Amino acid sequence: MVSVKEKIMNKVKSKGREQSVFARGEFACLGSRATVTRALTQLVAEGRLRKVGRGLYDVPSYNWLIKREPPVSLEQVVRTLEKRDRSRLMPDGFVAANALGLTTAVPAEIAYLTDGSSRTVRIGNRSIKLKRVSGKWMHWHDRIGRDVVLALRWLGSRQVDDHVVKKLKTLPQEIKADLNEGIDAMPQWMARVVEQVAYAE
Repeated sequence: MVSVKEKIMNKVKSKGREQSVFARGEFACLGSRATVTRALTQLVAEGRLRKVGRGLYDVPSYNWLIKREPPVSLEQVVRTLEKRDRSRLMPDGFVAANALGLTTAVPAEIAYLTDGSSRTVRIGNRSIKLKRVSGKWMHWHDRIGRDVVLALRWLGSRQVDDHVVKKLKTLPQEIKADLNEGIDAMPQWMARVVEQVAYAE
């Protein structure tokens, strides 16, 4: 008979590279809560799994270049949290502004916007702050204009100057088109900025 431990590892291996972070609930079908929890604890003790957060696990690996286990993939953590909590997550506007070159400051914390509950999630020695926002902002989840909207939201109307507008005018046309398509869902000041950007040659 295959043990719950081996069933867990088989399930982990079956996912391959498409998923590297697993929530405890994904193994609920393999046994009672107590049995699954005990099996996971044993797998962590044996070094076959690594606990990266409350109820979150990945497969440990060793990076010979840095001579230690690499940190868990935050992108995979976010995907797992979305699936586990049935919520959506987006990078904080600070991260979006940084990615677009609108700020060079270093974020003091790792933050994501969510339509779930606001809370702080510990991942290894790092913390991810989840901030609940209204549905009008989550409207941009998975849209290509998302980072621009979030960056503008973070900057605020008073910090959007000619330099910011000039920078955004260099965006690919498909992003400008996406922004223009969603312009009615934006605050008036943001819509005016997007009009300047979207119709730029």
